[in-house]
Amino acid sequence: MLTRSLLERFAGELELSVEQEHAVREILDRGRDEIQAMRRELRPKMDRIHRSLEEDIAALLSPEQRSRYEDMLKRREGIVPPPRPGRR
Repeated sequence: MLTRSLLERFAGELELSVEQEHAVREILDRGRDEIQAMRRELRPKMDRIHRSLEEDIAALLSPEQRSRYEDMLKRREGIVPPPRPGRR
């Protein structure tokens, strides 16, 4: 998606030839693949850091706040819908 929009922008603004457009597409595809590989590699570490931060925050909260915080986290993950206004 991003590759396509970048390619269209480059092709339009730079008036790329067909050969240049093809070469730019290959470069963008390679970059996309490298970025995806890096994300896959870093994802577990990022997830561990994120969980640690959530645990540290939860440890600071009262039991009632912790319960609400856990609900917030579940909503963020799409597990449960948000509460209706005026309700807790």
